[in-house]
Amino acid sequence: MARTERCSTFSRGRTCDADAIAITKLDVLDDLEEIPVCVAYHLDGRPMDSLPPLVEDVARLEPVYETLPGWKSKTTAVTRYDDLPPAAVRYVRFLEDAAGAPAAFIATGPRREETIRRPGSDFLAALPPPSPESSPSPGGRGQG
Repeated sequence: MARTERCSTFSRGRTCDADAIAITKLDVLDDLEEIPVCVAYHLDGRPMDSLPPLVEDVARLEPVYETLPGWKSKTTAVTRYDDLPPAAVRYVRFLEDAAGAPAAFIATGPRREETIRRPGSDFLAALPPPSPESSPSPGGRGQG
């Protein structure tokens, strides 16, 4: 199955006080002019603070999107945060702000080594170090 067939836009939701998030398939967004990001939901025209308890109501939720600019350049196999296109960095920061947690991992391709591991999160510090054969160079949190 192609990577694009299983890709969906971010949907802002509760992160349960997560220490970190993982962003996957960033490279799948490379060719998009604009990227819709779900930032809220409405039910029968009313804003919702949390998911409704009934499945029937969940099926009727209407997403509210904020549209971010795409970057129209390749991120595939990028392993350093500072090497991402500026619009991709803005997208990552938007998701971090929406989730209320930093992105410890950003996947830029289907292979394990196509991952940006960002230092500084308690989550990442608790993990064992990557094996030498799959260890990409770590990317810092750039200013871009």
